[in-house]
Amino acid sequence: MELLRKWNRISLVKRIIAGLLVGTALGILLPQASFIGVLGTLFVGALKALAPLLVFFLVMHSLAQHKKGAKSNMSMVILLYLLGTFLAALCAVVASFLFPTTLTLTSGTATEAPGGIAEVIQTLLNNAVSNPVAAIVDANYIGVLLWAVVFGLAMRESSEHTKQMLGDVADMLSTAIRWVINCAGLGSDRISAMLGIDEYTLYPCRGEYYILDKRLSHMLPLPAYPVPNIKTGGLGIHLTPTLDGNIMVGPSTEYIDSREDYSATRPIMDMLIEDGSRIFPYLKKEYFIRNFAGIRPKLAPPGVGGFHDFVIERRDAVAPHAVNLVGIESPGLTSAVPIAHEVIRLMKEVEPLKENPAFNPIRRRAVTFRDKTPEEQARLIKENPDYGEIICRCETITKAEVLAAIRGPLGAKTVTGVKYRCRAMMGRCQGGYCQPKITELLMEEKGIRPEDLTYERRGSYLFTGEVRES
Repeated sequence: MELLRKWNRISLVKRIIAGLLVGTALGILLPQASFIGVLGTLFVGALKALAPLLVFFLVMHSLAQHKKGAKSNMSMVILLYLLGTFLAALCAVVASFLFPTTLTLTSGTATEAPGGIAEVIQTLLNNAVSNPVAAIVDANYIGVLLWAVVFGLAMRESSEHTKQMLGDVADMLSTAIRWVINCAGLGSDRISAMLGIDEYTLYPCRGEYYILDKRLSHMLPLPAYPVPNIKTGGLGIHLTPTLDGNIMVGPSTEYIDSREDYSATRPIMDMLIEDGSRIFPYLKKEYFIRNFAGIRPKLAPPGVGGFHDFVIERRDAVAPHAVNLVGIESPGLTSAVPIAHEVIRLMKEVEPLKENPAFNPIRRRAVTFRDKTPEEQARLIKENPDYGEIICRCETITKAEVLAAIRGPLGAKTVTGVKYRCRAMMGRCQGGYCQPKITELLMEEKGIRPEDLTYERRGSYLFTGEVRES
């Protein structure tokens, strides 16, 4: 264990060099061992997958954080990059003379040498201005560096929250090379099997909910639960008042085959009304404003029901640099913070973790309008006229709040993304009046074409085309 800790303290570059040297030595000494080739393929594949992302975010974060007048090592970085590129090319040429190799091209393969320096420069420039996503996918480092510099310089004037987020992503990618945190929810058993731990099977269990209008909020100030049936795998149909005044009825407990079937079904909806009315006799269909479904990743199979403990583990013998989180069902969201602390503790068993003193865990919400006094509302409108335009009348959500949801550090790109961040469309009409305006603001702010705008999940497109040509 102590040897492993010392190894993890070595810089990433030195560990990569050591891996290359060990691989070369094994290839020379054991040329018939086929497993060495598999290890080499995995090593190179993982490095190629993460290295472009790591370079992109590290360079972009460094430039975004740079202060005017502060000392910079960028000149040395560029010099070393150019020198490294030249030396790599020189090594390739020298190796081609020392170890000549005959290549047999397949039929139909056309390969021509560049016609001159002008063609080389043109290819270089085309690579530099290629699509940034394609540059990362293809490991085109010239394009990766150029776009990282462009985005980094452009983000110097962005908020500190955005810059901090860039740093967090860069740190995350650096850590991902050493660690795998399996928190894949409904897919966590499959990721676990990839890690060599194949003893878990998750059973998708759908739960459906109704949401009631705020007009009933004064009648139920506390949650109301039935006596739970231990075999159902849930707590039974119960009523839960939310902080915003709505009452939620549910959830149901239904084992299903698909891990992606979030359908809300009529028989279950009728059952929610019937069971909920036994606890709260004032339920009427006119008070139901929305229904939705979620899926629990249950370790307890159908026919057994009940609950199994969360799996939070790290196994030295199988995957010492992986933390497994499997079967995190309800109350997983409530437990998120202590689960994160346990993950950190497991990681510290292998390597020391250095706390980032600059990390700010607090993400403040945009200033809300509806809960302010008339004097405070007048002051907000004077400071920002967008507070004077009400977008969602049911919840009194202003244009300023919708724009904050779209422009924030993790800005919304879907209609429900706006909804979850600022409560627009959560009132009685469920977006009947304000959704068109919200979709318009999303398309304007994000540059999204109408046919590419989605309501929620992948494929939930809102528009197929124009009703009439303009």
